[in-house]
Amino acid sequence: MKPLLVGEAPGRAPGPALGVVPRGSAGDRLRRALGMTDDEYLGAFDRVNLYEAAPAAWDPVDARVRAFAHRVAGRPLVVLGRRVAEAFRLPYAPFTSPAPGVVVLPHPSGRCRAWNDPRAADLARRVIRDILNTGGK
Repeated sequence: MKPLLVGEAPGRAPGPALGVVPRGSAGDRLRRALGMTDDEYLGAFDRVNLYEAAPAAWDPVDARVRAFAHRVAGRPLVVLGRRVAEAFRLPYAPFTSPAPGVVVLPHPSGRCRAWNDPRAADLARRVIRDILNTGGK
């Protein structure tokens, strides 16, 4: 079963959640950080956002309900950003695996400074490689 990448909401660009186009989108930045080609990235993950459109205001309770709908027993999960981690009731500890089959990464929006750390891409690749190699177990 492919890991599920979960973001917050789509950006300004139309297209599938966390896709690789347009270049520079959150999905494309994540793909580059992971050192993957377009095909590798698109083939490795299923991708969703908690919201199909940016909400007028973030509602933590509604976000938890939406997060719960994406939890499937045994399915590897990659949550992107603090608010998504909190919606899944996970600690926000970027580049870690707080539970079996779960990875927390900073949001790849381009605004998140955690990605500026020179070690960020290597840390992300390591935790993603582990979840891809073990199938989330």
